[in-house]
Amino acid sequence: MTIVLSIMNAHFPDEAALLACGQAVGCALAGMARPPALLLSGELGAGKTTFTRGVVHGLPGGELAQVASPSFTLMNCYPTRPPVAHIDCYRLEPAAAAAVIPDLVEEAGPDALAVIEWIERVPRPAWPEPALHVQWEEAARGRSVTVTALGCPLPLSIASALAPWVSPSPRCPTTTND
Repeated sequence: MTIVLSIMNAHFPDEAALLACGQAVGCALAGMARPPALLLSGELGAGKTTFTRGVVHGLPGGELAQVASPSFTLMNCYPTRPPVAHIDCYRLEPAAAAAVIPDLVEEAGPDALAVIEWIERVPRPAWPEPALHVQWEEAARGRSVTVTALGCPLPLSIASALAPWVSPSPRCPTTTND
């Protein structure tokens, strides 16, 4: 069972802000021994690949990487530290995605950072954990995202990386004793 431990909302007025945030998140992930997977969802053109480009460029060794959507190749790997397995589920049917995602994550290696676009096409039980689910929504100006930590607390370094774009402040789910 997945436990949602924390949620943050952020707003990106333009592509440059989204790229800068991705780079900040990449820098934060570089300092983690076992970074959580990044599960990206949102409409076509929402900024998933742009964010991924920023993440890859923020990791050691990723400065010159040519990050592109792996829609036709299914997975692109980048020789960063940690290595990135950039996976795209856009062209997969849910059953096929559920079958192939665990294999691709395993193929990338135990130390790889899995970045999975179009995660909403994958049945929930097949999502890797621990993970950060980054969900894009259109806003009046730019894009808004909700970052949800799944199976792990939101790492402080990630919260700090997102801080310049956060609105409102982070909130934690509440529990009641009804």
